[in-house]
Amino acid sequence: MSAIKIRQAPKGRCGFSCMANSYSWEGHVNRGIWEVILGSSKKDCLALLEMVVVTQTPHLFQYTCYLVAELDGEPVAGLGGYPEKT
Repeated sequence: MSAIKIRQAPKGRCGFSCMANSYSWEGHVNRGIWEVILGSSKKDCLALLEMVVVTQTPHLFQYTCYLVAELDGEPVAGLGGYPEKT
């Protein structure tokens, strides 16, 4: 039986974190906040998020705010959170 590993979202592999983040904002309407704000497709918004999450300046969407659960080396779940003080 494989074990689930939980770790910091890696900087070089942020696509899953972006996708999980985007889906978490959709709720029941199947349209995320980024799509509404930018007036773009989900694909374009995910491409933008992939650039935003790796910026050097800390912010609420930076990859360092996310944990990823992996099964057999593949991401299966994500969790975003923010430090109390920065």
